[in-house]
Amino acid sequence: YVRRLLLVGAGEQKADQAASVLACLQNVRTSHMAVAKHLRVDLAWQFDEKLGDYCVQDGATFSAAVSNLVLNGLQAATAVRVHTQLLQANTCVVTVSDNGPGISPSVAEQLFEPFISTKPEGMGLGLPLVRRAADKLSGQVKWNRRENRTIFEFHCKVAACPT
Repeated sequence: YVRRLLLVGAGEQKADQAASVLACLQNVRTSHMAVAKHLRVDLAWQFDEKLGDYCVQDGATFSAAVSNLVLNGLQAATAVRVHTQLLQANTCVVTVSDNGPGISPSVAEQLFEPFISTKPEGMGLGLPLVRRAADKLSGQVKWNRRENRTIFEFHCKVAACPT
């Protein structure tokens, strides 16, 4: 994971490997279940089953971005919700929301910049990775604070999987 993070951060990656959106999401869910249990965080997932017919341009990039958003929520909150949706324009939206304290106003404007972190042990590379992944996958990432929840939305283009 660290190796991949550094490669993405440097703009270097292996050749893209298309992957099923749902398979990527299910792998991220499986890998984070133990972390959630250990941290005693209520982690709930809601999948849009229509995404089962769609693939993302590079599964590893997509998985790394979603994984980072979920892990950030797990470290900050007692309840994390992940919701996925297929939009009409062949766009997948992954929404990760948590009930943590939110983003410090001192870093809110620079949140996606490298080496910006509010975590004492944080390196400030996770959210820049998420932004780079969104760019690579022809999407975007945005966040807001609403109803005492921090909400990240990761958008990326998807296409029908080859049959």
